[in-house]
Amino acid sequence: ILFTNAPFSISNLDAERTRIYELLRNNGYYFYQKPYTTFLADTIAVPGKVQLQVHMHDSLPSIATHKWVIGKTEMQIKRSVMESLTDSIRRRFLTIRFSGKKPPLRPRVIFAATKIRPGALFSEDLYEESVNNLSSLGIFSNVDITFTPRYNPDGTVKEVADSIVQKYGAQRAGAGILDMSINTVLDKPYDVSLTAMGKGKTNGRIGPGLTLGLSKRNAFRGGELLSA
Repeated sequence: ILFTNAPFSISNLDAERTRIYELLRNNGYYFYQKPYTTFLADTIAVPGKVQLQVHMHDSLPSIATHKWVIGKTEMQIKRSVMESLTDSIRRRFLTIRFSGKKPPLRPRVIFAATKIRPGALFSEDLYEESVNNLSSLGIFSNVDITFTPRYNPDGTVKEVADSIVQKYGAQRAGAGILDMSINTVLDKPYDVSLTAMGKGKTNGRIGPGLTLGLSKRNAFRGGELLSA
């Protein structure tokens, strides 16, 4: 975006700041923010030219320069915001917390929608894709994914074990651990619609008519919408 002899503009600086932010956030730097990228512009050294340098903010927190790997993952499925969850199951890499005999959503549907997995570096794109996939199921009134860093007792960042580095690659060496929680609230299970319309009668006249529609969300615990 920024290159020699390009016009100097604030919009280009903002675009470059966004590019750096997205690059780092898609490569594990969960705590990096756009304002951490700053620019130093010298308009005096060369007449008619701007000597531009890209810097990290002077007060950049150390946590922002740390890569982060996804650790424990869980999903909470509530029927209301205030509901207390009493049951849980563990499937593959995910703990599902719910109330009742079975989770309201089949684990395979959750796996298909959730693109962030344990052992992977945090990725902004995969985070947004996971939120969008879960929201597009049409069964939740609220979807929120939160990340919590792990710390050692002395307050330092807890880094991934050597076994994780050996399994997933050297790119994860020295990375911190982010535990992920998918927090969801189910939407109301039924939608009822009533439509007024004109209806032909046997005498050839048009009279009023009503059509009643009923839809059930998540009819078979797979995110389906059953309409009648």
